[in-house]
Amino acid sequence: GRNYLLQNRGNDNNWIKIALRGNRSNVDGYGAKVKIVTGDLTQHREHTSAHGYNSGNDPRLHFGLSKNKNIDLIEVKWPSGKINQLHNINANQTLMIKE
Repeated sequence: GRNYLLQNRGNDNNWIKIALRGNRSNVDGYGAKVKIVTGDLTQHREHTSAHGYNSGNDPRLHFGLSKNKNIDLIEVKWPSGKINQLHNINANQTLMIKE
């Protein structure tokens, strides 16, 4: 068969990746619920180890932010019940949040 080269050109939109490090819950932060608020856009993710049978994911949570350059609120609800809130965070970075 023929070979093909596929290229993803992406876009110029902003993003943030969140890495979680648990302490009281579990070291990987599995089960934590993350909420991101940017202007009128609110997004939610639950941190899990996989999303399907025999699969794995990047352990960081990726959020697309459209043209927004700042995040108004990042809220992490840990399985232990602890809640972290961060305000006015710059986009286009990987952020480590510790329990």
